[in-house]
Amino acid sequence: MYIGRGVILKNPSALNIGRNVSIHDYGYIDALGGILIEDNVSIAHRCSLVSFEHGYDEHDLPIKYNTLRTAPISISSDVWLGANVVVLSGSKIAMRSVIGAGSVVKGHLDGKSLYAGVPVKKIKSI
Repeated sequence: MYIGRGVILKNPSALNIGRNVSIHDYGYIDALGGILIEDNVSIAHRCSLVSFEHGYDEHDLPIKYNTLRTAPISISSDVWLGANVVVLSGSKIAMRSVIGAGSVVKGHLDGKSLYAGVPVKKIKSI
């Protein structure tokens, strides 16, 4: 495993990392809702994985104090996250996927595919 400079790992007890995983410089991973990263995954510099989101239904409280909603993130084997990718809570990325730089992932992505954009969209099968 490789962990680059300036990587922040929050709530590591809910983080499961497989073999031969690289997390490059200045990544941010908050596993409050649980995060699974399987084998042979490359996470480029400045990626963020956040397994929770702020609620906003408690109108008597500022949003930042509303109840957090957690949902796990799952990244299957042989996935490459390009630079500055953001993976949001509840997302699942299937085996042998590439996520283009600067993309925002929310939801379930099929494997053997290239994805890019905000929000992420399938570009082509690989």
